[in-house]
Amino acid sequence: MVLTEEQRQRIAANKAEALRRQMNVRAANLANAQPQPRPQVPFPRPSTNSLPRPSTSYANPRPSTFPVRPPARPPYSGNRFGFPRPGQPFNRPPIPGYYAKNSFSKAPSSFNESKKKSFNVVSLSVYNSERFRLDMKVILDVVLQFAKGIPDRNYDGTKKCWHFPWNRYEEVRAGLRAIKEVDFEMEVLLPCVVEFFRNKKPLEKPDADNLANLKVTMWSTLYDYQRDGILRGIANNGRILIADEMGLGKSVQALGLAFYYRTEWPLLIVSPSSVKGSWDQQIERFLPNMCEVTMIEKTSDILPTSRSTKTVVIISHSMMVLKKDALLKSGFYVVIFDESHMLKDEKAKRTKAAMSLARSANRVILLSGTPAISRPAELFTQIQMIDPKLFPKFHDFAVTYCDGKETAHGFIAKGAARTDELTTILQEAVMIRRTKDNIVLPSKTRHIIYLSEKNIDSQLKELRDAKEQATKATSDRRIKKKDAHESMMEYYRVTALVKSSAVSTYLKNEYFKNNDCKRKMLIFGHHQVVLDAISSMLVSSDVCHIRIDGSTKDRTNLVEEFQTNEACKVAVLSMTAAGVGITLTAASLVIFAELHWTPSAEDRAHRVGQTRPVDIHYLIARNTVDEDMLNLIKQKMKILTSVSLNTGSLDNAKKSYEEPGVSKITTFFQALAEKENVNSDDGNKKKGNAFGAGEVITLEEDEDDWNDDEIFIEEESSSGAKKRPSVGDGDEDIPSKRLK
Repeated sequence: MVLTEEQRQRIAANKAEALRRQMNVRAANLANAQPQPRPQVPFPRPSTNSLPRPSTSYANPRPSTFPVRPPARPPYSGNRFGFPRPGQPFNRPPIPGYYAKNSFSKAPSSFNESKKKSFNVVSLSVYNSERFRLDMKVILDVVLQFAKGIPDRNYDGTKKCWHFPWNRYEEVRAGLRAIKEVDFEMEVLLPCVVEFFRNKKPLEKPDADNLANLKVTMWSTLYDYQRDGILRGIANNGRILIADEMGLGKSVQALGLAFYYRTEWPLLIVSPSSVKGSWDQQIERFLPNMCEVTMIEKTSDILPTSRSTKTVVIISHSMMVLKKDALLKSGFYVVIFDESHMLKDEKAKRTKAAMSLARSANRVILLSGTPAISRPAELFTQIQMIDPKLFPKFHDFAVTYCDGKETAHGFIAKGAARTDELTTILQEAVMIRRTKDNIVLPSKTRHIIYLSEKNIDSQLKELRDAKEQATKATSDRRIKKKDAHESMMEYYRVTALVKSSAVSTYLKNEYFKNNDCKRKMLIFGHHQVVLDAISSMLVSSDVCHIRIDGSTKDRTNLVEEFQTNEACKVAVLSMTAAGVGITLTAASLVIFAELHWTPSAEDRAHRVGQTRPVDIHYLIARNTVDEDMLNLIKQKMKILTSVSLNTGSLDNAKKSYEEPGVSKITTFFQALAEKENVNSDDGNKKKGNAFGAGEVITLEEDEDDWNDDEIFIEEESSSGAKKRPSVGDGDEDIPSKRLK
């Protein structure tokens, strides 16, 4: 396209006008600006008098050039993401309503309300299913007089709190908000919690006909507490988390509860692949000739088309993901999820599949002896599967009960808060949990035995190098998480390599030196090198034993052989493959060659059906990952104990020293017993035997005198257990194979 002369002149005029306006704006900005000095990069400030005026001639539209200083930049306060420099406070806005300064939070589900900033805190929380409580950290007279004026109030002298019926909650909350005489912060309950307790319906009574059918089949074979568990599940309308401690027979309770709703079958059982056979056995044992069981082993297996009241489908977690659509299409209205703590990650595929199945089912039964493996936040998905309305939002649940908070790295919820309240809510709404303290079982005693370092000294340099790398990787933020994880795993692996010889030698000299093993035992390990060393020692000592690890297939027959064959004295077990899901009550001694966070492993022997005291021995090597792992286990036990999900506590246990390398135990014990305040290092200079495994000495002392490096013995009640068959609980999703 060719421009005419008139068009060219118009374009030139427009360009000149635009440049003129631009220069006028720049001149005005320079006249009004108050530039700040920049000492780091000095820049000469031009004189405004020297600025040339913009040209108005259209014949020469381009103005003369001159140096123009840009507007002053504001002081740098952080990076482009808004994070502060090192040493500066982090000013991220707080969670709405969480210790907020405004009188009312805009977030309806937050539990903190503040009148004004103050160190006085008035807290409203759950007292029991019928009442809520009011606590004051500092006694405020005006609040005290207000509480006394509420009808139906009561005072608990033991807990030092006032409590009121739930129908007074809004009245109490509004009255506290109206107090103007004193400043205080107010912690209130989540609205969903208040709604739950105010509208709590009476428990459903069992249907007489369905209960009669259950009593005809398996009722007489159950313990009283197992019957109570089934009745509680019925009262909960068939949606419940059975969180009994490992070894108390959760599987049989789940089968009984599912059988009560038999008219709604077919029944779907989702479990780790390694215990599908155990479920088949339990069905045959407690519901003989009443079920047609289909095991889904591979994706090509077809789901049964029959919707009779005898149809039972058993499928693994991984296969559930692959056949999710087919399962939803088939319509299973009664579903059992075994080892439901494996469904803790809401982003995992198996958790999403399980949530979909739970939403479409009428009855959902979750089983887990450890429903929160490491922190209460992991309970949220399981609560959602049972009752989605109890806690609609994870953020509110985490802030209130998991010490959730915003950090520079995002939202983190790794702790526990208001644990008494959470325990009450869970037990009232979705969960039933009994521990072995509630059931008559033989005693359980834990020991820690420190292995002599004689067999470890030759490899300590490699171990120290691995530990330094792991420590550096976990403390240096510049190192990627993947690399840090690999360094920690290398540290763990080197510890296993260093310990393997010392462990096998200790076991041989302590229990198999003269081929005189008087009682059956379970020996747990994690790494193949440790399991192989123990197995080789048993073979060379001509000890009859079984082994179950990640490649064992004939698992059921091996368990049966150990339980019934008197000559089979030892079971060598992988903690991840055999830590859950099997019953080995023939053993009364459990030995951990390595430490691993699998609290259910020791309960393979200490469970219903055991008639003898059980000893738990932990073999520890100093200056290795064992000591770090022991501290980790103690921390996790403490968190879970606070919400009634774990009964073992290393801090509350009976403590004692147990050091190897003492040639004469009686002489050394008498010498130490004469001293009241003994340091744990005083007796460490004793010589070990040629095999690096000495005898064990014990010195009891007061609770206040022990530290993290000392030993513990935990006595647990009680005696006189009934001798009845026990029921397995579940397992990790790991296949297994027999070692010949």
